Amino acid sequence: MLRWAPPKVLQPPFGRIDSSVHNGDFLALDPDHEREIIAAFRETGFRCRKDNDLILRATGHSRPKLKKRSVAELLRALASSNWSVVSGARRALASRGSSVVPKSLAALKDKNEKVRSGAATVLGDIRPIPEAVISALIEALNDDSEDVFQAVCYRLPALRDKAGSVTPLLIERWKHGTYMVRDAAGWALGRVGGDPSVVVPALIEGMQDSCVSLRAAYSLGQIGVPAVPFLVKAHRQRQIDISNLAPVFAQMARSNNDADVRGRAAEILKLLRQEGILGSFERGVP
Repeated sequence: MLRWAPPKVLQPPFGRIDSSVHNGDFLALDPDHEREIIAAFRETGFRCRKDNDLILRATGHSRPKLKKRSVAELLRALASSNWSVVSGARRALASRGSSVVPKSLAALKDKNEKVRSGAATVLGDIRPIPEAVISALIEALNDDSEDVFQAVCYRLPALRDKAGSVTPLLIERWKHGTYMVRDAAGWALGRVGGDPSVVVPALIEGMQDSCVSLRAAYSLGQIGVPAVPFLVKAHRQRQIDISNLAPVFAQMARSNNDADVRGRAAEILKLLRQEGILGSFERGVP
């Protein structure tokens, strides 16, 4: 971890490098700075998920028994400060399928943002997704809570062709939200299938902001070939420098877990070569 963790988290106040006889050098992270640490990892392209169940198992504890609880009890459990309880409640709810939809839809209006966020996650994980859920999740993008907004954004790709209708709102949040909101909006813009003539220029504009430039690059790679004409034009007009993008596309082409994404990134690189603008950045690019 010391080799690939973002430099920001290797030093106070976020973390420190310690060592012991048994473990050697290791990174100790300060839980009081959890949000900032997660943001630093996401800036460098990582997907972050908290797994307290894994911690419980590693320390010899059992996870909370929630499967036999009622839907109402499980929804209330989403407000818990214990993440293991929350994640267990989410799984238990999602495992019951469409039977939890009515009460989960009502929970999207709960006064507690943790309940609303958890309900959005549960509803987005139900398969197949009912039409009523699609409409409710799209409406939930207007929630004032950034946690709810994030939860919905990460489920948008499952909303089929309806997801493209939220492009204007995503672009607005991409340009003017908090970092966490912008990151979630940028992630979604790369995956919801909106009009490239609208989405790609917005992401290219984000390349000029160091806070979200890496997220913009990865989302452009997700879009693939439709982004190329806009990338070429922006490069030639000196809006962006391909040197900031080519290594990201190369990494995606080599090591992304999704074969379709690897193919899209490789095709982008191929087309950029044909345009003759990779230039001195060829080194290390497949």
